[in-house]
Amino acid sequence: GVEAGIFSPKLRSSALRTLALQSLSLEEDALLLVGVGRFSAEKRWDMVMRAVGECALRHQIGLLIIGDGPKRQKLELLAERLPGVGVVPRLSDRSELARLLASTDALIHGCEAETFCMVAAEARASGIPLIVPDRGAAVDQLVPGAGVSYQAASERALEQAIERFLERGPELQRAAAARASTVRSMDMHFAELFERYARISSATTYQQAQAGTLEPTI
Repeated sequence: GVEAGIFSPKLRSSALRTLALQSLSLEEDALLLVGVGRFSAEKRWDMVMRAVGECALRHQIGLLIIGDGPKRQKLELLAERLPGVGVVPRLSDRSELARLLASTDALIHGCEAETFCMVAAEARASGIPLIVPDRGAAVDQLVPGAGVSYQAASERALEQAIERFLERGPELQRAAAARASTVRSMDMHFAELFERYARISSATTYQQAQAGTLEPTI
């Protein structure tokens, strides 16, 4: 679940979006994508960056990759060779991250091995569309009309997904994402989890009683 009260579409700031685009030497009408996560091989940030860089040869597109990890230096060197791509240190302030997420045009993600994908849930809570692989947990947060999926681990498929996202209209998709920004909180998650445990426990006790295998309590 997502920590309640931090991420919201209401945090969107046109001024912050403009500053982010200016840092990438882009104008306000450019598409601003954001990627957040650990800089490690399984996240496929190099694939994401190359795909965006290729699309940026045809469209005004910017990408901010936010995080830290063992691949940081490699990604920084790659960013220097690609148009409109920047690498940003990890944001430890959650409220700062929430403002930045809400101020971008879409979250882009490359890893198909996520088991929950917290950042995709936080992006959905922020009211922004998703561009995510079709395998792994990130796609679970994809709302119809608010982003696109692509064949996992395929750079070409990701390029095509970015093109589809542009063709469908980023503003329309962001509006759809904002309408679907209510996500499950951590408290809701644990309430549902304990309720399920209680149902399983009650069912098991009933089955044992029916079978005559229920141990007497002292």
